[in-house]
Amino acid sequence: MAKKRTALIVDDEPDLRTLLAVLLEGEGWATLEAEDGEQAVLLAAREQPDLVLLDVMMLGK
Repeated sequence: MAKKRTALIVDDEPDLRTLLAVLLEGEGWATLEAEDGEQAVLLAAREQPDLVLLDVMMLGK
């Protein structure tokens, strides 16, 4: 069986992360979620996702 493609969803709005995750999972993707850039960098380094969806207007550091 082929490995599932993995998407990393990075957004500070939890409802938007959930919506994107549900849509992608419905298309057969595995998903990871991060609420800020720092968490996203750690997850991306560890998990090496195939796709990153990034909110470029996040508040924070």
